[in-house]
Amino acid sequence: MVDNAFALEADFSRPENIGAVFDQCETALAPVDIVKNHTHCAKDTFDPAAVTNDDFGIAFFSSAVADEHFAVNARSYALMMSEYIRRYLGRRANWAASCRNSQSGPPDAGEV
Repeated sequence: MVDNAFALEADFSRPENIGAVFDQCETALAPVDIVKNHTHCAKDTFDPAAVTNDDFGIAFFSSAVADEHFAVNARSYALMMSEYIRRYLGRRANWAASCRNSQSGPPDAGEV
């Protein structure tokens, strides 16, 4: 059962957004106790014949695709955990949880 909820959208490929999300969650609710990461999924291919140009097209693999993928799936998760630990230690908390999910989708209630 969720007594209250808070939703926002942020681009975690931009490092400055990570602290801002924690700030907004803590202002709206309370200190963050659980961090759950939803990863970015890019549709890409090594087969030029499989490339499409529709709204949710499949792109030919490139350095730009790789950079976007790693900025969200690796770098932002590490920066998010670093921000969380900094705040956790600062408030002298005594428990924590971290969840990592490899599927994209809307957040579950109560997760950052």
